[in-house]
Order: sequence, then C-alpha cells, then structure tokens
Amino acid sequence: MILPMAVAADFGGVLWWTQYVSALAVAAAALLATAVFFDHTAAGNSRRFAILLPLGLWASFAWLLTLQISPSIVDSLSPASGQAYTAWIAPFVPPSEMPSQFPISLDRFGSQHAAAVLTLLIGLVWASLAVFKTRSSTAVFLSVTAVGAAAHAAFGVYRTINPESNVWDITMGSGAFGAFVNRNNAALLLNLGMAASLGLLAWRLTALTGQEVDDPTFEINDLVALVNDRESWIGVIGVVFCLTGIMICGSRGGIVSAIGGILLALGWVRQRRGLMTIPVVAAAIVAGILFLIVPLQLSLESFKSFNLLSGSDHTTLLRDGRFAHWRDGWETAVAHLPAGSGLSTYAYAYLPFQQTGSRSWYHHADNLWLEMFTEQGFMGVLLSLWVLAILLGALNRIGNSADAIDHGLRVAGWYALGAILI
Repeated sequence: MILPMAVAADFGGVLWWTQYVSALAVAAAALLATAVFFDHTAAGNSRRFAILLPLGLWASFAWLLTLQISPSIVDSLSPASGQAYTAWIAPFVPPSEMPSQFPISLDRFGSQHAAAVLTLLIGLVWASLAVFKTRSSTAVFLSVTAVGAAAHAAFGVYRTINPESNVWDITMGSGAFGAFVNRNNAALLLNLGMAASLGLLAWRLTALTGQEVDDPTFEINDLVALVNDRESWIGVIGVVFCLTGIMICGSRGGIVSAIGGILLALGWVRQRRGLMTIPVVAAAIVAGILFLIVPLQLSLESFKSFNLLSGSDHTTLLRDGRFAHWRDGWETAVAHLPAGSGLSTYAYAYLPFQQTGSRSWYHHADNLWLEMFTEQGFMGVLLSLWVLAILLGALNRIGNSADAIDHGLRVAGWYALGAILI
C-alpha cells in the first residue's frame, strides 16, 4: 500500500531505477500472495481473479511486439513499422547492413521496458487481490491511499506557495506539481486519493446511519453523523487536500476527471433519478467544457480572480495545438493497424505523419485512448474493453451487498473509474 505513494514521491515514479526497485518489492509481494491459491477460502471465490486473464494477454501482446520477425509479417501487421525499418532508414543505412528481421515496435528497448512495467502491474494486482479481501484490510487500503494522496497534495500546495524552496533537491519546473514533473500525473494520483477519501466517508456514513451517498434519498444533512466519527476525519482531510491540489495543480483534465468521477460516484449517471438527472449532467458537461477551453490561470491566484476573457492563454484545449495534433495522431494510428507501433513508441511513430499539428515534438498524444490505439491497435482496444467490462461487473455485484464497507468500495470504484476514463 505504501509502495505506490513512496514511488510517486520520487519525481512521480518516472525514473527507471525507481521502477526497478519497485519491481523487486512487487515481485516479493506476488510470491507471498501465491499461497492464496492453497487457501480453501479463496478457491470458492476465483471470480475475483478474472481480471488477471486480460492483463496477462495484454502483457503477452506487448512482449510479442518486441520480437524480431520476418519483414513480410511486420508489413502485414503494421505497415508503417515495416516502412520504418526499410524505406525510412534506407538513406542512412548501407544496403548490406539493412536488417533481415526486425520487430513491430519502433523502439524495441523502450517497448520492452513498458511491457515489463505492465507485467509488474499483474503482480501488483495479484498481490492486492490476495491481501485486500476482508473488511479491515479494505478499510486500511482506503485509508492509506487517502492519506498518501493527501500528503502529496499538501507538499504540492507548499511548493506552489514557496516555489523557491529546495525540498529533497526537487526543482520546480513548468508543468510540475509537488514531487511530480508532470501535473497531469499528479492530478491522476490526487483523483485516486479523492476516490479513496469518498469511499471512506461513504463507508462510515452507511455504517453509522444506514444511508448510502448514491441513494436518491440521500440528503446533505445526513453527513452530520460523521462529525464525531474519528475514522471519518481521514476521509474529510483527504477530500480537502486532494480537491485543493486538483484545483491548483494546473491540470484541466484533472478537474474534468473529478467532475466525471463525482457524477458516477454519486449515481447521477448510472441510476435513474428522473428529470433531475438532465440539468445536473448538463451542468457538469458545460463546466467540464469551460475548464478545457476557457483561459483560466489555475493557481492560487485563481481563487481571487478568474481571468475568463484573456486571449493570451495558450494552455487551453483550443489554443495549445492538441486538436490539430490529434489529426496527425489518428493518421499515425491508421497507418500502424492492425497491431500498432509498440508500447512507448508514440513519440517516434507519429513523426512521419506530422503535417497539420504544431512542429513541437509530442512525446505523448495528450489523449490516452489515441495513444493506446496508435501503439497497440485493435488488440489494445479489445483488451481495454475487456478489463472495463470486468470492472463494471464487479462494481455492479458489490452494489447488491448490504455491507457498509462494500458501499464505500463501490463509491471509490465508480469515482476512480470515471476519473480514469475521462
């Protein structure tokens, strides 16, 4: 539980040596969790391990794209990759040195590393499924996640207030927040912290009053029951710090994700609430669009003055060149179908197709789904839909449970799912 938060403290976990150390810890945890298969209580509940199958296939496919194979096979599975290893390099490589075999991946070493990280995720999921299977362990999981994310948010707020401070020799750069070099990654962690915090509050509310926060009969005054509950304050502190961090970290996508997560967590999208659903969902959509396209200075000063009319802000979705770049990204994805260009290769795959977008070098598409489609083709889309179906099924099943901790886990799951999908 502590490992992800500790890794995130080291520049958001982007350094490879941090990932190597993490791999050792996860491997050890996965080996210990293997004993769960010999536990008779686990044998009757094997359905919770179902998600390991698509994850395993996903990792296998990622490794497959790094194997050196016949040029004819590469041409059929990823035409643009075949061109990259033949026509594109021909002016720079003598004919005698042209490769006779090559992988589909445009960056074999980078794809191997990304595939290793995906394999590491399988071990982490495996260990988590084995450990977090009781009420107490689930409550501890939500608490540690909420506290860890709140600590990152507090550090980010401190660094925003004191940008000249030199804590852990971390230098604030443009687009950074707290220990993260990328504020969008920071916003993702803070949204996961929000999910855990809301899950804690939902659990305690149901345990104390029997009321569920995503029930149509829920009223705000029901929250009074949480005031004297010590465990609820962990959730309160998590919500306050994580929400503050999301608002000031500068990630517009993080704010929109939070709006989507709240809609799902509180049941406004997934439950029938009559005509009231229409204005609530419409207001959320409008708010999300405004956060994306209206120039706002998302800093501490934005609490004092929102600069809504300035035309000089180039960080909005309409002005930062993303829409034009996504057209290039789509052409790249189509050219690499059906297999894609390999994990962690987008930065190189789109360069020959850079026509309408900015001349800047996009290391990522700034669009999770477009980047996945480019790098993994149809298989990536199918496997992601499979994983999503399993998660939705699990959330619907625990929705039928009368246990308070299951209600908290359901609220946390719906929020996290909404935040990640958006």
